[in-house]
Amino acid sequence: MKKVFLVALSAVVVISIITLWSSAHYILRADKGFIVIDKRFMTFTDTFADIRTWSSKDFDLHPEIKEAMVSQGYCDILIELKIREIKADLMEMGEKIYTKAEEGADAVQRKVDEWLKSSKSECQEPNISEPNSK
Repeated sequence: MKKVFLVALSAVVVISIITLWSSAHYILRADKGFIVIDKRFMTFTDTFADIRTWSSKDFDLHPEIKEAMVSQGYCDILIELKIREIKADLMEMGEKIYTKAEEGADAVQRKVDEWLKSSKSECQEPNISEPNSK
């Protein structure tokens, strides 16, 4: 009976320590592995988070995690994320600009074709002959 009590007591102590520790730390799953950082306050909110697919907006929704990452030296992850997002936005804008330019060029070509058709009867074919030699 004494053994069972000691085992149960040991289990309770271990579980209590794990619970206490996890209430004071964030465990984040990142692209390169796991990050363990201190929380500012002891809480069970956002103790475990997979940040591999997070955007800047997700970090803005979890400001405690963002602040903890910045204060504990993980700014590089946030900076790389922002750079990827800006590059993606610029690529999207470039594609839109290219599409609009193509549409504009097609519209100009159609107008030129219409103009040439309407003025074809008025225009005469250029006379390409050898100059008169005297």
